[in-house]
Amino acid sequence: MEVKIYFNPAYISINSIAEGNLFTQDGAPTWFMTPIINNTEGSIINIVTSFLGSYNVSKPSNFITINLTAKETLGVSDINLTDIIISYPPDSDALYTFFKNGTITIIDTTAPSSIIGLLNQSKDQDWIYWNWTNPTDSDFSHTEIYINNTWKTNTSNNFYNATELIGDTTYEIQTRTVDNSGNVNTAWVNSSMMTAPDTIAPIITFIAPTNTTALTAGTTQTTINISTDENATCRYNITVTNTSYENSTNFTTTGTTAHSFLYTGLTNGNTYNLYYWCNGTKGNIDQNAAHHTFSVSVALYCGDGTCNNGETCSTCATDCGSCSSSGGSSGGFIPTPIIPEDNTTENITVNNMTQVILQQNTTEDIIKQNDNMDKLEFKITAQDKIEAVKNMIKDIDTVARNILNDAEDAFAKGNYEEAYALASEAEIAIGAGTETSSTPKDHYPILEIIGFVFILMFYILILKKRRTLRRYIKSNINDYIQKRESINN
Repeated sequence: MEVKIYFNPAYISINSIAEGNLFTQDGAPTWFMTPIINNTEGSIINIVTSFLGSYNVSKPSNFITINLTAKETLGVSDINLTDIIISYPPDSDALYTFFKNGTITIIDTTAPSSIIGLLNQSKDQDWIYWNWTNPTDSDFSHTEIYINNTWKTNTSNNFYNATELIGDTTYEIQTRTVDNSGNVNTAWVNSSMMTAPDTIAPIITFIAPTNTTALTAGTTQTTINISTDENATCRYNITVTNTSYENSTNFTTTGTTAHSFLYTGLTNGNTYNLYYWCNGTKGNIDQNAAHHTFSVSVALYCGDGTCNNGETCSTCATDCGSCSSSGGSSGGFIPTPIIPEDNTTENITVNNMTQVILQQNTTEDIIKQNDNMDKLEFKITAQDKIEAVKNMIKDIDTVARNILNDAEDAFAKGNYEEAYALASEAEIAIGAGTETSSTPKDHYPILEIIGFVFILMFYILILKKRRTLRRYIKSNINDYIQKRESINN
């Protein structure tokens, strides 16, 4: 039997080929030719063996044994069998054979070297800093870091800073190296160091209620929650005078970094002051208590003197004032005049106009009131004009009478400006009618003088009334502005 083998010389190197026991398993003598090995090309040729005589092979076994060396390059090399020749007597049955190519996987099983020179470089109350020199292995990956037998991290750096430590406490760093293939160096390299003495008391943080907060009215109890930056035992008191950690009350939950207890008996409108002390694991206590303050809000209700909490003039006139007739529900107070029902020139006096009440109004209400004052002014002047023309009119002045009737109708409907205009038109019509009447012409100058004087006095009176009313309106607006400013301030 003869065969050739080819392989990848980048991964393996063949040292020797030896005959297997395929032909010798039943004690038959054999002949084996020395193969030719070429580790440069990656081949083995002249692999030949045969029986020395007539013998049979009945069981599977090894044909050859290959001794090889794996190189440093990791990978897979194929082992290919080619040019297989099996001879047999021509008159015998054919020999059926099955060959399967194989592979060789080169893996790394050698662990890297350990780190060297592990030393503590610096420390404080809550940290220690170590450094070292990493191994020079080409396949070095990282160093496993343990602190007091607890894994912390893997690092390819040559240093490690252990933090969140307790002061005046010994810590041991434990290290071992690992390569890219996962081979772990089982030799530990360790170093111990003590942190600096702890002289700092735990730092307290208020969690709930938030400091200076106001709890909702009606709150009768609340859970006090604080935290510390280290494990501690915390106590509280409601006074700081002649009080210390030793004579205060333990939090219900304490001993770690979270501390709490239920505070009961709270009432509306009160402020509460609590004082806390915490004892750290090294016995450090800040004798200056942490001052925690909060309050419970006063209950809001209609009649408390403040227009708030959704109250309006409609829902709480006691706090917000009465609503204006126009429905306004915001703004300050402005004076509203009390006008007598009989609005004639005789009873509209300054004394009447100075009587005021406080009524809640909006800016829109002020404009509307000014419009009402103008309307009232026209009502007065129109009524006076109609009465004056009635006294002047003659039975023969049919045109003037009709116009005056229209003026009275307009007045009755509240159209005071129109009534005033119609009354003035009737007055003019009277003058026109006298020119065609039977009154002697020598009476005209006297009538004209009387009429002129009467009209002049009437307009003087009207002008005076207008000025009085406008001065009053202006005064009201100024008062309103001042009151609004005082309310806003």
